[in-house]
Amino acid sequence: SSGINAEWPLRPGEVLILEGEQLDEVKHDITDLRNRISDIKKIAKKQSIEPEFALVATGAVLHFALDESLKEDFLELALECSAVICCRVTPLQKALVVRLVKEQKVDPDDNNITLAIGDGANDVSMIREAHIGVGISEKRKKYRLRLCVDTTA
Repeated sequence: SSGINAEWPLRPGEVLILEGEQLDEVKHDITDLRNRISDIKKIAKKQSIEPEFALVATGAVLHFALDESLKEDFLELALECSAVICCRVTPLQKALVVRLVKEQKVDPDDNNITLAIGDGANDVSMIREAHIGVGISEKRKKYRLRLCVDTTA
């Protein structure tokens, strides 16, 4: 839904769900969600409220959102949000999302640092892709942390 009712009671936060079962549907939904964010920000500004957004995307949607033709639009949408939650994703998709954020430069002097935290073998590629990777493992009911830091950043 791209429109917003001006009488709608604005909340300080909004959860946005990226949906679609085909490339064109996901592209359309990204556009709709960016318009929704813009509309909410306009209303919030009049009320001196600074809303925050969380984006939720499944692995099925990420299949399309990470396509070469859409990944920049997806990144721009994600950067408008305080949190991005990706669920039911493959290990490769986890790493690709981290790489997408890691490689983006809004400003030439920008020094973005990515952090990935995982607790299983399916998180290894994501942890290795991040500037800072944290692997959590449980052994004998004690939690251990393994920290991997990319010092080339």
